[in-house]
Amino acid sequence: MSVAYRRAGFVGKISLALGLVTVSAASLCAVTLKPKTFPVKMLGIQGDLPVTIAFDMKTEGDAVALQLGAEASLKSLQDNALQIARALPVPRGNCDRQGINPVVNSIDEASIAPSGDTAVVAIKGHVTAWVCAKPAGITVKTEGPRDSVSISAKVRVAVIDGKQLGLQLAGPVTVKTGSTLTQEAIRLFTGDISASITNALTNALSTEEARAKLPSLPGLEGSITDASFASDGGTLLIRAHGNARMTSETFNSLLDMMNK
Repeated sequence: MSVAYRRAGFVGKISLALGLVTVSAASLCAVTLKPKTFPVKMLGIQGDLPVTIAFDMKTEGDAVALQLGAEASLKSLQDNALQIARALPVPRGNCDRQGINPVVNSIDEASIAPSGDTAVVAIKGHVTAWVCAKPAGITVKTEGPRDSVSISAKVRVAVIDGKQLGLQLAGPVTVKTGSTLTQEAIRLFTGDISASITNALTNALSTEEARAKLPSLPGLEGSITDASFASDGGTLLIRAHGNARMTSETFNSLLDMMNK
């Protein structure tokens, strides 16, 4: 398919872009840009997000219309799963209430793994059931049995207002303990940690730092149509599709941005 470019500056930018892209032999309009890495932060833990963008392009007068696809690798977040898990607020006070106080002693293992169109955050650690009493105004703390704990949460990708990608919990956080704790301790611990982690993850996933946005440029109209998790072996990916229409000058600016 031949494409007629109407602006000399536009032709120059396309020539420059050929050094950045791989062009399909089947169609000169099918272009894949070289990956560009963006910073991402989760619960204060910094990671890198390599993003590859591909598009089919056609001109409409002096404007450019694109059908877009993007793939982002979340391997950096997977590699930092234990640091992210240890940043979660979990019950640590051994006398927050009178009676049994389940306390997380340690978070020893964590992973973020693909599971169909969702991602599973899995955490393992150890917990102790403390007993707190205050007879005659005197605080008495008694260390009780210790046990193992496993925490799991499913996360999905969400398209927000057609302009942003965010992450949301795909269901309640699940908590399992071993066989040492009493039923009362298990009930209290499950309720405490489910509530605290659900709240922490919901807040962390809704922050601006955890979202990806379409760039705000004059002359750009675009929308994200769909997005979901995917996998390449054990590597967690996000794949998204959308469309955009822009002036040739805006297209030039986007090429400059991807080249930096």
